[in-house]
Amino acid sequence: MISHELSAVEANSRTSAMLATQIEQFLAGGGRIQDLGEVQTAPMPLRREVEPAPRASKKARNIPPKEYLDREGRREAKRKELAPQVRVLAETLNISQIAARLGVSRRMLDTIGREFKITFKPAPTGAQLAAMARDKVFAERLGAFLKIGLTRRQALVRSELDYRVFNRICKTYGLQFPEKLES
Repeated sequence: MISHELSAVEANSRTSAMLATQIEQFLAGGGRIQDLGEVQTAPMPLRREVEPAPRASKKARNIPPKEYLDREGRREAKRKELAPQVRVLAETLNISQIAARLGVSRRMLDTIGREFKITFKPAPTGAQLAAMARDKVFAERLGAFLKIGLTRRQALVRSELDYRVFNRICKTYGLQFPEKLES
């Protein structure tokens, strides 16, 4: 492919010609050019590599150091100490809430759960949290219906809730509507 621009040699020849004329003018004006000699750079330092650690024999790898056994023993003792508390809290809280309350990691709680066969309550999802907030609003409304003396059927009709949702909210929040109006 042929370039439409000047080649690098042609472009630099103009610049070098300008420099040559400037040097001639400098020398004609009584200037002198000093030769400073060669620039010497320091040699690169020798490369120093860290020697690899000697490999341990296979027998030595299978035997954990004494410190590790002590540390593992302390961890096991702490897990045994926490297990009863975790078992009680697992009935009402999820694993993240228990970790925050006891100040331990979720990983440790997971290990405790596996060792002592403790199942944790699942954490609510975003949709479940939204449903719980919505149910709380409905519960307040149903509580107001209960205070003004509506029957179960009247509260269900006025709230415009599905009967399953109505029953769930009443059960969750302990709302007991009368079946009939007392005369």
